[in-house]
Amino acid sequence: MPIKKTTVLDTSTLVHDPSCIDHLIENKILACIPWTVLEELDGLKRRTDVGFDAREAIRNLETLRRNHSPYLKIVKEMDWAGIEFLDHHNNAWW
Repeated sequence: MPIKKTTVLDTSTLVHDPSCIDHLIENKILACIPWTVLEELDGLKRRTDVGFDAREAIRNLETLRRNHSPYLKIVKEMDWAGIEFLDHHNNAWW
């Protein structure tokens, strides 16, 4: 199945709707997850207010990773080519 689009998901999106990646896959959209988002989800999983949703999002991502889904990409480093004008220190994962 060819990928139609690419989208970057942040922590708040995954906590708000842990199954949002399923909707992206149904529409052949590649989900890029910055490494910092994984770290933030890990930090949220013990909280009483959002912990359940953070753990659910982590489980969903792990299932996709284990199944080698072509619709999931974990981004560990930011390539600054073409966007050098942005402040590199403004966003934690960049």
